[in-house]
Amino acid sequence: MKGMKTQGFTLIEMIAVIGIILVLVVALVPRMEANRRASTDQIVAGYLREVQKYQEMYYGFNRSYADELSDLTSLTPPLDSPPNGVTVNFITGVSYNRDYCVVAGTAAGQYWFQLTSKGARPVTSAPATGDAPTACDPNL
Repeated sequence: MKGMKTQGFTLIEMIAVIGIILVLVVALVPRMEANRRASTDQIVAGYLREVQKYQEMYYGFNRSYADELSDLTSLTPPLDSPPNGVTVNFITGVSYNRDYCVVAGTAAGQYWFQLTSKGARPVTSAPATGDAPTACDPNL
């Protein structure tokens, strides 16, 4: 039996392979979470660009901006409803020389986004999770 070699892996080899796989998984999971948040934020920003286009269309018809999302969905073609999980708040009574303000985000996103006539910008002072802010930031 001296010259025979057994088939298979030793226990040490199996433990080493499992250890390497675990290290790779631990290193990749946080990166995947960051990528998921970034893609969610891009969905929100893209939806707000659509809202901005519809606000301008609504203004062309009514000479005022919409105060509710339902006003924009009544246009032809109607604005799509927000993507799944996206919270959209129309802020009314906006002063400080802004025509309208819409705040949107998701509980899984990194930022809340604020849309005004100047464009959509991330609101970094807002919490990354929880309810959307109920006021606009005049400094954006």
